[in-house]
Amino acid sequence: MKRLGLLFSLTILLCNYKVQAQSRAWTLQECIEYAVENNISIQQSEMQIQTSENTLQQSQWGRWTPNASATITQGANLGRSVDPYTNQFIQTAVYSTNASLGLTLTLFNGFQQTNTIQRNMTSVEVNKLNTEQTKYNTALNVALGYLQVLLNQELLEVAKKQTEVTRAQLERTQKQYDAGAVPIINLTNLQAQLENDELAVVNAENQINLAKLNLMQLMNLSAAEKFDIARVEIGDFEPKAYPQSVDEIYSIAETTQPGIKSADLSVQVSEMSYEISRGGRYPTLSLIGQINTLYSSSAKRFITSTAGTQAQVIGTVDGTGQTVSTLVPVTSRSEQDYGLVNQFADNFSQFVGIRLNIPILGAWQTRTTIRNNQINIENSKLTALNSRIQLRQAIEQAFLNLKAAEKTYIARGEQVKSLQAAYDASEKSFNAGATNAVDFNIAKINLDRAKSDLVRAKYEYIFRTKVLDFYQNKPLTLE
Repeated sequence: MKRLGLLFSLTILLCNYKVQAQSRAWTLQECIEYAVENNISIQQSEMQIQTSENTLQQSQWGRWTPNASATITQGANLGRSVDPYTNQFIQTAVYSTNASLGLTLTLFNGFQQTNTIQRNMTSVEVNKLNTEQTKYNTALNVALGYLQVLLNQELLEVAKKQTEVTRAQLERTQKQYDAGAVPIINLTNLQAQLENDELAVVNAENQINLAKLNLMQLMNLSAAEKFDIARVEIGDFEPKAYPQSVDEIYSIAETTQPGIKSADLSVQVSEMSYEISRGGRYPTLSLIGQINTLYSSSAKRFITSTAGTQAQVIGTVDGTGQTVSTLVPVTSRSEQDYGLVNQFADNFSQFVGIRLNIPILGAWQTRTTIRNNQINIENSKLTALNSRIQLRQAIEQAFLNLKAAEKTYIARGEQVKSLQAAYDASEKSFNAGATNAVDFNIAKINLDRAKSDLVRAKYEYIFRTKVLDFYQNKPLTLE
């Protein structure tokens, strides 16, 4: 029973810990780190890096590692064929096995291997830079999504304050109406305004949920998770002129943006591919070696044995005619089994040589490849140039947007001040009975709208500032 109680207590603690962990407030840095870690495009880019590294390693091994291949051929010659041992025609089935092992080491091939290694090394760097650019873009999108949540949260606070002001005015007007000091239209207009303000609160809450959902999707975080961000208080401020000009921002971005570096290295990759294709015009010098052996069912092996001696006439004596003889050994031959292992050992042979392959005519393939690679060089240069043009245009647009946001924020601030003064005067007049409810509500609606527009202008200014910071590789923070 005690064990069950302990288990139940542990379960409750774990559940509470899980709820607390899920309801924690995410900082901007935590959101960026989570998004970078779980972004599918980034993961695919990292796999592309691994692929290019494997290709580089293979090309490095290929410089001094020979190509080796083993061949085993099993065949049968039926009918009239040539005996591989006697070179005579035979009329029988011959079963044969040929085995060989060949090695080829390229000594020179027009520097193609060296240029291939250099190209593959550069390709690895290109893929790393592309991955970094994807991370940068992800971080910027998350930061803007985070700011969007903060914007809607502040708009919610504005809507709640507007609702409280209307509710307080309604309570005051209710007392005046109960005392017969104001007509009922004043009361009903305020009741309608309160309902509009409460609807604005609901809409602001919905916008927060949508902004959070967008941020969670940017982070690749399940919408089923309980999610909230850390509150960052961004009060009103006096906008300052951005410390760098367009030219200064572009000069920094050109040297720090991974996308520009990647485009420049892609030009080098194209140039190396061109050099590799040019190497196809040079002779190829290779060191080759081969070992061979074979087996044939027609092969015979005989054993010679001595069975004694016998006299053999070797000549006669002149004048007498007497024969001269000598003793010679009597031999016999017997056929023995000539198996696969023995034949492989007896027929073993080796060959070592140098091969020079001189290209003469290859259906214009090398020439076409060279020309295409020349075109690729020019195309990659245009791509690098276009990347710079697009970067400069984006910075120019972002700088202009920041200037516009700065002017808008200042203008909205002045508008709020003017409308606040107009509302204060209208409120005093309304409380004194000198202004009708319609005019008072118009003054309040105008002020409420101006306050919301000021909040939007403030965050728009911050958005534009962070974009310019991004191009200079500055940390994306809200401090």
